[in-house]
Amino acid sequence: MSKLGFIFCLATCLVVADEAVLDYIPEVKIGEDSLGRDQGEIFSYFGPWVDHLDVLHEQFSKASPFPYVVIDDFLALEVYQQVVSEFPKPSEGKWHFYNNPLEIKYAKDNMDEIPPLLKEMIYVLNERPFIDVVCKISGISELVYDPYLHGGGLHSYPANGKLDMHLDYNVHPITKMERRLNLIYYTNEQWEDSWGGDIEFWSSDMAQCEARVLPKPNRAVLFQTSGISFHGLPDLLKCPEGVFRQSIAIYYVSPLRAMIPYRHKASYYPRPGDVDDPRMNKLREIRSYRRITPDDIEEIWPNWKDELTEAN
Repeated sequence: MSKLGFIFCLATCLVVADEAVLDYIPEVKIGEDSLGRDQGEIFSYFGPWVDHLDVLHEQFSKASPFPYVVIDDFLALEVYQQVVSEFPKPSEGKWHFYNNPLEIKYAKDNMDEIPPLLKEMIYVLNERPFIDVVCKISGISELVYDPYLHGGGLHSYPANGKLDMHLDYNVHPITKMERRLNLIYYTNEQWEDSWGGDIEFWSSDMAQCEARVLPKPNRAVLFQTSGISFHGLPDLLKCPEGVFRQSIAIYYVSPLRAMIPYRHKASYYPRPGDVDDPRMNKLREIRSYRRITPDDIEEIWPNWKDELTEAN
């Protein structure tokens, strides 16, 4: 067993001590036996951007309000077309549905239910040669993959979907590694500007939106996870019913650095101008340490959908 594998096994054995921050039974999704492709095979999946890492590194390091880079034509055209054709609808198989005033989206990380090419792409994005590319773009060394795919996998936002402004968890609840980078790859066949769904990057004081990235088909965005990387898609999506904002989400981690504040769950924040609603504040408080349940909604805000729709 490799040193990394030993660390993951040890962390799994110790997870009982932190069970309060987990909403599920931990399961390895990306085992070492699912990796090991040769470099030629790995890079055959991607577009020409892999030959311009210095340019991407410069764009990443100079971006504001925090480091990020947008990569168009992320996959080779024929691979992208196959990925789009395989991406399942929320009506297909089992998805977790986040259905509350802070987040309206579907998520799937059960590798047994993910179609073959999508599963292959998740593995490829976690292969060592690809992670080395991510290291070169970001300038962050010691990056490794998350075998639990915690929070990652397939995401699908329906019409009227949303994800409020937040900071991601930064300490993995199982491995205790530090989450350093998010890679979001958009797998829509088409996406109209008027439908919204831009990921918004806000200033470190949450005073204003400073950058937006449209979920353009075959586009990826790589951005740093930190104590100032406020992001989200806080406005309701305006896509037609039956159309979904689809993506593959991969998170990269490294050994935990000293003197960083722990966030085992995402922390949600209001925007300037958002109504100061005590019900929303209560849900933000709950979400900071666990998922919001139907019982929470029934107790705190049973008619939230009607109010949210009317407000938008």
